[in-house]
Order: sequence, then structure tokens, then C-alpha cells
Amino acid sequence: MKQNSFRDYCHLLENQISFSKETEYFFSEKAMIYITSGHVNGREVVLKVAGKANKNKTASLKKEIATYAIFKSQKNSFPLDRMAVKIDDHGENENIIWILRRFYQGDTLTNYINRQKSLLNGYDFISPQFQDKPKEIITELLNILKPLQKIDNEDLIDSGAKFVPRYKKDIEDYDTVTLSKMLDVDLSSSLLFYNEYKDQFFSEDNLVVCMGDFIPPNMIINKENKIVLTDFEWLCYDNQQLDITFLWLFLWRYQKWQKELELSVIDGQDGIFFRSNAIRMILDWYCNLLDPRNEKTELLEKNIDLCKNHIWTRYLLAAGESYEKIINTK
Repeated sequence: MKQNSFRDYCHLLENQISFSKETEYFFSEKAMIYITSGHVNGREVVLKVAGKANKNKTASLKKEIATYAIFKSQKNSFPLDRMAVKIDDHGENENIIWILRRFYQGDTLTNYINRQKSLLNGYDFISPQFQDKPKEIITELLNILKPLQKIDNEDLIDSGAKFVPRYKKDIEDYDTVTLSKMLDVDLSSSLLFYNEYKDQFFSEDNLVVCMGDFIPPNMIINKENKIVLTDFEWLCYDNQQLDITFLWLFLWRYQKWQKELELSVIDGQDGIFFRSNAIRMILDWYCNLLDPRNEKTELLEKNIDLCKNHIWTRYLLAAGESYEKIINTK
């Protein structure tokens, strides 16, 4: 008897829930991930499906389900209308797990210009219609982050989902030797700096709830010109400067936008955490490219070559020197 493929399971699910597909965003039989938009009973929704064999994506979808429950349980002042998390339905069986999330209309902050010509899918571009609004948009984004960071960690624990730091705590877990050779740079100053402040960085007093994927494509500008954050599968409990640093790194093309974000780095401790986050993030992104399990593709090789001369490499080195050095790196 022929064994069902992941695509077969997805088709069966669509029939069971009377899903009418419109736009398929992503499908991978190998990774067992399916993301598409469409309608169920007249409601516009996003359908996300993961095969149970993909344990990471399965955990991510469970986290999205838990995130909606956590956000709903917050006080009335919590801006739930600014979080694209409403889940209309979800389920799982022995083969797949799935969620139906409400579709949120609007334009994302990036339109993926030249996505094949930059690291990480072109997420480092701002759509032309928003490029002249750095102060307005950054101010609103920071205001949305504040109540998110005030969520009690106990709410995450009680949810039963696994909310952990976004990146590895110990940078020794990364292959920095191979990375140094590939980049032809000395990373010792950055590694020493990170380890010097690691315990302070991960102190309970300095940990908050973070979106964990605070980048332009996860920011929707709706018809009321309000910002709505989407894609919370990376929600985590991490350092207070994580989301700020994350977005700052992706805004490398837009110095005016970066300068607006830098206004939220208000003291020396914030600067230390900003530098530490930059180091661990760039190490993670670069070392993922070097993972021997990666399929050798032309795009992978192109991105490896690109990172050798990318400004993130200069950020990585500057972060080991000073806060002023990294924010003034060109």
C-alpha cells in the first residue's frame, strides 16, 4: 500500500475543515511544513501545518497556540489588537499538527525586494512607501513592545509550552574556529567580551518576554495605518535588548531607522546587552550557514560568500570593542 505523503495529509486536512485555498506561501515535503492562506466558512485565515516528524516546527505551532492564550489572559490594557495571534481552530493527529490563524489585512514593512540577493531572504529591506517614516514607525513599534515585555514569565511556564532563550547561551557551542577561518578575522575580542558579561546578560532581572523575530516582514501596516505584529512562533524569554538589537541589525541599510532605535539604548548596561546580543545573533546566523547538514545549493554558497564582506561581519568585530564602535560602523 502506498504511504501518504505530507502533501496528501495536507489535502486531507483541507477537505476536513472545508478550507478553500487562495495563496500558498511555503511548502516543503522534506521539512514537512505547509503555510497558505484562504477561507473557512467565509473567514479569511492562514493555515499552518507541520509534520510530527519535524519536532521543531511542531513545537513552534504549539507555542503559537499557547501564545494566543497567554495574550488573551493579559489585562485590558494589553494591545491584543496589535498582535496577529487570533487562532480560530487547531488540531493534531499522529501525522500532523495544524492551526488556523486569522488573516490580518495590510502591507508588511518589507516587500522582499531582491530577496535572492541578500542574506536571510531580503528581510533587510523596507518597502518604499514606508522609508520616510522611521521616527513614526519605530516609536509605535517600541510602544507595542513595552506591554509584551511586562508579561510575567509565570504565564509562559503555566502555558505548558516551551519558551526558552532565542539563541544559545554558550557561544562555545558554535563552531567559531571554522567561522573565523571562513571570514579571515580574529573573533577573540568579541568572544571574550560576550563571556565576560554572560552571567549578567542572563540574570533573571534582565530577562523579559521577547517577540524573538522582530523584523520588517513580521510588521503589518493595516488600513488604519496602525502596526500589527505577526508570526509569534519565536516568542521567547530572553535578554531585554534582544528585540531592539534584532531589528537594528536588519535595518543596516537604513541608518536613520537605526538611529531611532538607538534612542532606546539609554545607559551603559543597555549598551553592553546590545553588543552581546549582536555577537550571539550574528554568530548563530553565520554558523547556521556553515552547518554540514545544509544542502549544498547555489544560494547557500552565494550567502556564504556574501557574509564574508557583509556589514554584519564588521558589526560582529565592533561589538567586541565598544557600543560607540558598533553603532558607528559603516
